[in-house]
Amino acid sequence: MKAYAKLNLCLDVFGRRQDGFHEINSIMQQIDLADELTFNDSDEVIVDSPFTDDIMLKAARLVKERFKIG
Repeated sequence: MKAYAKLNLCLDVFGRRQDGFHEINSIMQQIDLADELTFNDSDEVIVDSPFTDDIMLKAARLVKERFKIG
C-alpha cells in the first residue's frame, strides 16, 4: 500500500477547536512521492525507516502502546 505525500499550495491555520485541533483552510496537491506500507498478520509492529523521528514512527509507537504489542 502506498501513502502518497501531499504538497500544501496554500495553508491558513486559525482558531483552536475544543478537541485541541486547529481549524484550517488548505489547498493540497498529491505528488508522486510515497511511503510504502506493508501489513501482515503478526504479533509485532516493525517499522523499517531510515528516519529516527517521523510521523510513521510516532504512529507505530502509538499502535504498540494502544494494543500492548511487543
